[in-house]
Amino acid sequence: MVAFNIGNGFMDAIQWKGLSSLSESASTSEGAEVAFTVNFTPKLIPVKISINPVVSVSHSINRNNYAFAGRRWRRLPRHCGIR
Repeated sequence: MVAFNIGNGFMDAIQWKGLSSLSESASTSEGAEVAFTVNFTPKLIPVKISINPVVSVSHSINRNNYAFAGRRWRRLPRHCGIR
């Protein structure tokens, strides 16, 4: 149920379709990573050396399907969206 403020009070509450959620969005993402470690100890210096190269790729997309968007001065709220 929704009741709109008309400035000097509220209207009677009404059933408003589409207000089950204030927004809806869709998103997707991809990702990949390759990592390995190489260890070695030189014969001249008794120190262990480790090399860890990493390759990473990522991609992400997000889209708003619809959203309850703000309000205009002295007017009812807008419902904006893509369907």
